[in-house]
Amino acid sequence: MKTADYDKSLFDNVCLKERHLCPINWITQLWEIILAEPETWRKDCQEKVNKKKRDNQEIKKILTDELGVTFTPIEFKNNDLWIYDYFSDQQFDEMFDFPKEEMLSKGHKAIDIDLYCAITRYDFEETEKLLQSGANPNYNIPEESECCFSFIEGRCAFYDLEIGNVLFGNHHEAAVDYRDLANLMAWGINEKMFNLLAKYAKPKR
Repeated sequence: MKTADYDKSLFDNVCLKERHLCPINWITQLWEIILAEPETWRKDCQEKVNKKKRDNQEIKKILTDELGVTFTPIEFKNNDLWIYDYFSDQQFDEMFDFPKEEMLSKGHKAIDIDLYCAITRYDFEETEKLLQSGANPNYNIPEESECCFSFIEGRCAFYDLEIGNVLFGNHHEAAVDYRDLANLMAWGINEKMFNLLAKYAKPKR
């Protein structure tokens, strides 16, 4: 940046292909979410995660102090970089093999089933409302063999594998592309959901 000419518009949006624009500050914010707690990572990863976190903080400082970039909230619901719409439209019978009435008759609490549905749809507002009302993110739903925490942890692990090569420096030689940013968006939104659940309860291992 200090030794060569560059296209300053790159610091507004990263354009990967027609209609797919990603504000560069979103990338910084996504890494902030993902790297928030390096101490929770495996011990053999913590040093690299800490370094990535420091680098990301330095990038943010340059963007704000030197380039005057305005950090706008990430529009998880309305962007071309992730398949949010697919999940947000899921109906109950797409999540479970049993009708809700049958599940309730087996002793499941409606509030816990509703919480599972809300996190599956990435409905943050509804998720927090249910958590505040006493929904249990550790409640294991036998029909799914998992609870809300394990569901989100599984998704985080999946996108960790998809984009982790960028994080740990073993990325392929080709430039970062649309798929990488889409996976980063998906990883970030799952970490954000996990953090929301963790505000109200600790995951039971």
